[in-house]
Amino acid sequence: MGFCYQENTHFSQAVLCSREKFWGSVRNTSNQWKIDSRRDILDAVERHDEKGIKRWLKNTDYQKFLAKKRGMKKLSARQKFFEKSDEERLLAFAQELKDNLTAFIFSCREFDETETSKGKMFRHRRLADCHLNGLVMLDIDHVENPLAVFEALKANEELMSRTALAHITSSKKGIRIVFTADINDGNLADNVIVFAEKLGYMADSSCIDATRNSFTPQEEDILYINEEKLFDYYDEKFDKKYTNDYRAKKTQPWRGEWSAPRRRIISRSIYAPRPLERGRG
Repeated sequence: MGFCYQENTHFSQAVLCSREKFWGSVRNTSNQWKIDSRRDILDAVERHDEKGIKRWLKNTDYQKFLAKKRGMKKLSARQKFFEKSDEERLLAFAQELKDNLTAFIFSCREFDETETSKGKMFRHRRLADCHLNGLVMLDIDHVENPLAVFEALKANEELMSRTALAHITSSKKGIRIVFTADINDGNLADNVIVFAEKLGYMADSSCIDATRNSFTPQEEDILYINEEKLFDYYDEKFDKKYTNDYRAKKTQPWRGEWSAPRRRIISRSIYAPRPLERGRG
């Protein structure tokens, strides 16, 4: 059955993602530039790299971003933005680069087509129109070494057998894992809680929305992929049991509980790209 995607989250429909579209997005040079640029900006700001910051302040694309902000209709919003420091404005630019990446909605196989106010049919990315596929997305962010999480995943045979995709996020300080739900564990939120705890990680509530976007990685950031699970998987029982709940915005866990504060997996190792691992399905 597969999952959905949006070419652009601001105006594109949420439609079925083919293998060709997925790999085209992953290998798209524009997406790669946005990810590399975002990382470079985040690194320069984090290290207070004066030379790197000045280089980005003169960047043509950043200047276009500022021009767009100067054109904001609301005076208060425009003033608030330009009261920010150079570093804060650069971080806003880095966020916009991320927000304009191709976005995948891994937990939904389809969205109903509904009529807009202008009389056009459109597939909106919203819970009221969703159909679940039985895939779950776990996002583990703000970790020094995401590969430590992946090593823990590989060491757990049961979790690895359910994994469809694992990749480093655009911040370079997070890992996203897409896996098949266990209906006995509960809904999407319950599955996130159980899966994360088996990895030695305490889940938070950031992944409870079935329609949550996951922005495209670069190919070199994909640590593992099982294409059969990712593109062809469908759990009809899970869909029938939980889709109506999610359409009614009942997204909280039924059995598990969110842990607070969150425990992070930290490692002193430095992240370095590694060869892509593919599953046989």
